[in-house]
Amino acid sequence: MTCAVVLCKTITVNALESKEVVPNEAVEAIIFIVTCVTAIISKKRTTFYAIVGVSFTFGQFEEHDIFTQLFDRTTIPSENHEVKANGSVTFICPGVNENTKVELLEWQSQTKLKVVLRYKPSTGVSVDGDWKDRAVLNKDYSVTINKVNLTDSGEYTCAINHRLIPEVIHKFYVIDIPDAPGRPLIIHFTSRTVNLSWASPKYTNRTLITHYTVII
Repeated sequence: MTCAVVLCKTITVNALESKEVVPNEAVEAIIFIVTCVTAIISKKRTTFYAIVGVSFTFGQFEEHDIFTQLFDRTTIPSENHEVKANGSVTFICPGVNENTKVELLEWQSQTKLKVVLRYKPSTGVSVDGDWKDRAVLNKDYSVTINKVNLTDSGEYTCAINHRLIPEVIHKFYVIDIPDAPGRPLIIHFTSRTVNLSWASPKYTNRTLITHYTVII
């Protein structure tokens, strides 16, 4: 895995030359300013270029699992979704429809730092293993995730044609049964009564606990 992190500084990356760079083929251009924060994580081949001492860089990303962050979450609208475990959820990709010319579309998990689903006209749809056989790309480029579980909770975004800043962040919460409470402890007892105490579940998984049942 290759990781690169830039935090509010002029980029200092060695200039490289490579015959692998193809004009207009999945090439990103990013202007960094003093307040920018970016993180790039790649599992496969990635070629980076930079001008040392100048806040400018670009790179070629081709046929690999890559995750890029270059935006401030507080400035982007968000939509909340809540679905019970084993249910289904659909996220809409704004700014695109059936008539849009799409060269590359990615549904990204901002929480897991993974590309959930990638679509290219030349290669079709590929799905990450965490969502294998569960994530489906619809005709309008929305994505449906079936049989959701607690690990699916998090933030999702849609990236169209190499755009870095999403139009909306989908905040997704899976509702499931709470974790088990702590082991009961005897606080006080008499010949006829007993007072018990236990710790609340660590995670309620967005479920309201109304009562407990004690089985003797």
